Amino acid sequence: MKLGIINFSDKLQRLNSSMLFCASCDTKATAINYGLFTLLNNTRNFSYRYLVLDDINQKDIRNSFFAPEEKLSEIKAHVYSNKNKGHLLKWIISDFKHINALDENSLFVIIVKDTLYKDTKSVQISKILENIKKFALLNKSTVLLINYGVNQLEINSTLLKNSSSVDGLQSVKKSSVNYDLNVFFWTSEDGEVSHGQSELNLTEKGFECIINKEDESYLGNDYQDCFVVGTDFKPDKVLFNRIEQFTDNQGMYETAMRKAISCSCFFNIYSRMDIDKISGMVYRLRLKKGKNLKIFVLDRTNGLRANSAKFLMDCGVNFIFDFNAKSAYINTVLPSLKNLTLKNEIQIDYDTLKDRYYRIEREKNGYLEKKQFIRKVAELISVDNAYEGDGALVLLRPHRNIEIESAVGQFKPKRGGDYCSIADGNVVVFLPSCRNGDLAIGLRHVFNTGYDKLFMSYSAAFTKADIIALLREIDAKEENYSINFSKIKMINEENRLRSEHLTEKEIRDYCMETEWNPLDFDLKELKDNA
Repeated sequence: MKLGIINFSDKLQRLNSSMLFCASCDTKATAINYGLFTLLNNTRNFSYRYLVLDDINQKDIRNSFFAPEEKLSEIKAHVYSNKNKGHLLKWIISDFKHINALDENSLFVIIVKDTLYKDTKSVQISKILENIKKFALLNKSTVLLINYGVNQLEINSTLLKNSSSVDGLQSVKKSSVNYDLNVFFWTSEDGEVSHGQSELNLTEKGFECIINKEDESYLGNDYQDCFVVGTDFKPDKVLFNRIEQFTDNQGMYETAMRKAISCSCFFNIYSRMDIDKISGMVYRLRLKKGKNLKIFVLDRTNGLRANSAKFLMDCGVNFIFDFNAKSAYINTVLPSLKNLTLKNEIQIDYDTLKDRYYRIEREKNGYLEKKQFIRKVAELISVDNAYEGDGALVLLRPHRNIEIESAVGQFKPKRGGDYCSIADGNVVVFLPSCRNGDLAIGLRHVFNTGYDKLFMSYSAAFTKADIIALLREIDAKEENYSINFSKIKMINEENRLRSEHLTEKEIRDYCMETEWNPLDFDLKELKDNA
């Protein structure tokens, strides 16, 4: 059995018996297609197939499945739905035993919301995965456990921590045009582990790996050469014919400008002050050398901002390795990355790219009244038509015992453009530097108290079209709740003044003098350029 991804390596999609494989999808639609096409591609196998759904109904399937509707009748599987709204994963194994689903070589496809992981203690998650793995081993069956939602990064981290019970982990996420597939690890029948990253297209036959058909005659004779700055990363000599090391980025840049054609170049970013200089080097290299040159960035800053990463990618970087990527990991994924060519040609001049980058960096942050908030977010996402949604508009519903002003008072923006407001009983937050998949981390950074302790639920929009739609929805609703702006202002000022070590009396005296002056704004001024 296998996932059935067209033009994709069998090693990275084989579903071996007695194993538990996991997949993390960004949306319910992606998860439905991932799961149903897996079942469809294994329908001819002489095995029992089971599909278990959590918070997915027939309408969801009909609206999401990319193949013609008649293809649904070709999927042969026993279908079960979680109707009691309980924690499906806690009882799934006992349910399988209850229905006597114990035949060898059976395939179980389970699709659940990622909140089942988020709302469960790590010890319980480990126990759940361990039990599912034991079930697969005892019955020589295969389990494909798919989760969907906005918390991909956090869930992937949780699953990686439980790799002793999991035999494979992939993530699938919609990009601007196609889908990005990241194979964290995938275990074969003989125990060999594979990794890789690919781009997928969704067709009526299922997911299809996009093959780079670039004529190899265009590749230079330095295709197997490597230029690397510093000694932190040690390239595997098996992967390259020649490795040339440099003491600084400037030296490598000058050499690459002089003689590189399609080799692999590794820049190092040691501080955010390096971004301007390296981005310029990358831009000039890409313009002169074209799309076959492989440009990688090794982040040594302990966490590159999403806005900074996007700026570097816009300038022509192929791939960025984050600060905790070790040499062993980089060397593992390099075989697939060495075949990359830059998909998008650079059509914007460097000064424009740089100005767009610094527009967010220079932006203020903090609390805004609803009309001001709508105006500001609309302004930020309408800066140009090239905005692709590297940001998040988030609605957070406070716990019933927490006043909404107190929740807002915990907002502590650190980066330009991080704004919050109140709308329809929700705290609404805009994070322009937050990528889809990094939302949990972004929320942790902007609230003094853990967001899970402040809020009972939240939802988010990431694309420009979805953000505009949510802004209009927020603007259309009249507020039934009288917001105490003075209290919000007072809490914010208290937090700020405490950091300046003022006395409690000095803080109170200062905060009581604050005023609030709301501004009006008509959302009709916002043009939908999505």
